[in-house]
Amino acid sequence: WGPARAQDTLGLAPALAALVWIAPVWALALRRGVDPLALAGGLARPRGLGGAAALSGALLVGYVLVVAAVARSRGLAPGPVPWAALAAGLGGGLVFVALPEEWFFRGILQPALDGATPPARRALGAPWTRGLVLAALLFGVAHVGHDLLAGLGLRPGRALTALPGLWFGWLRARTGSVWPAVVAHALANAVEEGAHGVWAVPPTGG
Repeated sequence: WGPARAQDTLGLAPALAALVWIAPVWALALRRGVDPLALAGGLARPRGLGGAAALSGALLVGYVLVVAAVARSRGLAPGPVPWAALAAGLGGGLVFVALPEEWFFRGILQPALDGATPPARRALGAPWTRGLVLAALLFGVAHVGHDLLAGLGLRPGRALTALPGLWFGWLRARTGSVWPAVVAHALANAVEEGAHGVWAVPPTGG
């Protein structure tokens, strides 16, 4: 058991983290005789994708413009876009971050927290339910807790991840499927990393 073996084990960490999110819920669904894919909205055919994609694209472009404006106010010039690193990060982030997190928070937790309570209102073509809001808030809390467990200290700004959590929850509610939220989550992480790398601006949530 040398350094090489230890490095190989660390390389499995993302996959193990993904299993921590998905495996318990998957096993519970099977035990109750429920199809785990159907339970999480994994089998539903997404609806309203045109409007969902338009708003999501606008949010991503708006985020980049805000980062650029902050960089300009600090006198920072943009650097090259690391396309290769972003592509690699997008693939890994899709499988090991976006998929397990969205499967848990939007696929399982959001509809579970809805219960039988009817939505208070509809906006942007989707019902804004109790589960949508609570799952997004817990998403932010989970990021703060993750940093504490990882030894990174208390970083309250990480709770701002609840804001994209609302976006992902809206996608789940509007389309009826968890997959648009998974894709949006992966793209959001890639765009954030790319924008902050190009302008060398620290992430707002970090």
